[in-house]
Amino acid sequence: MVGRGKEKKRVLEELRGGSSDELKIIPIVGIGGIGKTTLAKQVFNVKEILLSLLQSIIQIDDKVYSRDEAELADLLQKSLKRKRYLIVMDDIWSYKAWDDMRQCFPIDNNRS
Repeated sequence: MVGRGKEKKRVLEELRGGSSDELKIIPIVGIGGIGKTTLAKQVFNVKEILLSLLQSIIQIDDKVYSRDEAELADLLQKSLKRKRYLIVMDDIWSYKAWDDMRQCFPIDNNRS
């Protein structure tokens, strides 16, 4: 993404600032097609997203940080089992994209 270095730097600064216990919401807004999703993808990768989700539900240590994406997805699934949660995903344009993400979330008829 060309010409968005300033925006990327600002988002990263916002993410790094403040307390780690503090809820952090950083909106990326604008009309369709200006690169919001691309900017978000440059700032985060899948492993970081999984780690962030895990941090919000369990206490994680150095062993967790060293795991690969598949192991983190499995840990997330086990941690969410039999709990209530809401998943909001934006810009999912194909069934395959959802199918790839769906494996991270448990299938539990009782709660999830």
